[in-house]
Amino acid sequence: MKSSLDCRERMIAQHDLLPVLPPGVPYLLKALADENIDFQELEIILGRFPSIVARLLSLANSSWVSPQVPVTSLKWACSLLGQNLVRSVSIALSVSSPFDPTRCPGFDSEHFWCTALLAADGAVLLASSTESNKTFDARALHTAGLLHNLGLLWLADNKPKETARAFRLVAADDEKHVAQCLQDIVGMDYCEVGGCLGRAWSLPDIFVTIMEHQGNSNYTGVNWWDSTVVGVAANMVSARLKGLDCPPEDSLRLEQLNIKRAQRDEVYVQLIEKMNDTRELARILFS
Repeated sequence: MKSSLDCRERMIAQHDLLPVLPPGVPYLLKALADENIDFQELEIILGRFPSIVARLLSLANSSWVSPQVPVTSLKWACSLLGQNLVRSVSIALSVSSPFDPTRCPGFDSEHFWCTALLAADGAVLLASSTESNKTFDARALHTAGLLHNLGLLWLADNKPKETARAFRLVAADDEKHVAQCLQDIVGMDYCEVGGCLGRAWSLPDIFVTIMEHQGNSNYTGVNWWDSTVVGVAANMVSARLKGLDCPPEDSLRLEQLNIKRAQRDEVYVQLIEKMNDTRELARILFS
């Protein structure tokens, strides 16, 4: 497998520059990571991003929320949706804004974001079920789950035909995985690309590590625990979206995390319960 640095160099050589985050987004991401932020501060910060405000108002007025009267202010929308959901939606909208995945035939935005949102929830649920004394930052882990497949947006935008071919291979054979198909076709998978994007955007190291190494069960470097949690959660979500009643075994990584199968199975049930609601949320926001 090519090194991450080589991956980044190849992308820059082929496409001049990696996409640049819109002005203010790094500040927004930093503010959203603040556990002490209140609704008033959140309203002021989000007010600088009209496109995000519009989406939040649209969501607050949708059938997903079904307000009794029209929601006409950002403060009201934030109150109805709750800070955690507002945070998730704002992060998703801000980091996806530089990309146009519709260039890729077969790219399903609803599926992509349903996967990201469920992986974020699943990672926190799994981390909370460990029998070890491991302490973790739930907000950082949730954000990492949201970002875990971000590299796929770049591939759909910049390698649309190749990425579409990978999707077709996976659709024809349940045993195939998108990451491996992309590696075979493009020479890099969405994990490598995600790590490249994270470094180019100067994202915190924990996000870069998780995006890059979530699929590597042999990774033992910095933030390996968080990377493993997100990787297991992402595998569980993928299995459920394929309609599997039982989660993937992943026994080695569960042992590394000190999570029992019964606890893993309980998280899987919780993900099943969240599935329809999350899919509808993704449809409203991103389809």
